[in-house]
Amino acid sequence: MLGYIKKVLLSLSTLCLFVNVVVLLGGVLSRYIFNSSPIWVDEAARYLLIGSVMLMAGILITTNEHMRLSIVDKLPKGKLSYIVVFYRHLVTTAIASFMTYASYHYAVSIANFTTIGLGISKSIPLYALPIGFFFITFYSAIKTVNVVTNKEGLR
Repeated sequence: MLGYIKKVLLSLSTLCLFVNVVVLLGGVLSRYIFNSSPIWVDEAARYLLIGSVMLMAGILITTNEHMRLSIVDKLPKGKLSYIVVFYRHLVTTAIASFMTYASYHYAVSIANFTTIGLGISKSIPLYALPIGFFFITFYSAIKTVNVVTNKEGLR
């Protein structure tokens, strides 16, 4: 099940990035061929990039390819390493949980406002944030449980 979720998130993230490149190329071609660029191109590209990054963030947590301090990995194995690794995953889960909550409430609060270029509700592109933070929370919580059950830092 987790592998399926990762594949879906990876596919959606890749699709967002591909559509982003197509939109940007269309905007550049339109600007230089027709001397006019649609007003919505920059906005669509920005939102697609944010969506792609946030969908990919949860997957990167599982493979330890996200941005983090790798000094923890260089600690000697033992009880201290175990405590630090557990604490790192627990703090990541707590912060991501809070960011899921805060970004969701922010996205809901601006539902009545529309974007200038696309003319859609501002909450639609901003839902990428709580979705991304939810998957960061989800996978980080799984890693926290794995640390406890497998005693990850002790080896």
